[in-house]
Amino acid sequence: MKKVFIGLFFSFFSAGKNRFRRKSLSAQSTHIFFRYSFFRVRLCS
Repeated sequence: MKKVFIGLFFSFFSAGKNRFRRKSLSAQSTHIFFRYSFFRVRLCS
């Protein structure tokens, strides 16, 4: 479970680096990503 989460985080992080100029969009999608991940973790456990 932890390995999958870390893999997801790094793939999202590398995708976010490509959009480094759009800081507001990156921050918004990061917030959505973490809320979604937290929801998934709560669902699994």
